[in-house]
Amino acid sequence: MDWVEHAKQKPEDGQYVWYFFEITGVAYGRYDAEGNCYYGHNGFLCGDVTHWMPAPNPPETDPAKITHREEVMTKRS
Repeated sequence: MDWVEHAKQKPEDGQYVWYFFEITGVAYGRYDAEGNCYYGHNGFLCGDVTHWMPAPNPPETDPAKITHREEVMTKRS
């Protein structure tokens, strides 16, 4: 996967991506097209992201082994 320049192409709404801002570096989060913002664990960035990269799909897991945390995270997405 290659970095995509945000000014040339935006992620799909709700897509999870790796994104880059020169001051903070690389972060992982979700893109919101309506606000043109990236939401990650450390907050959000609107208008500051210069590049992004699609995040890979998570590995498949055995449904019988899903933990409570994974259930919560799945419901959020």
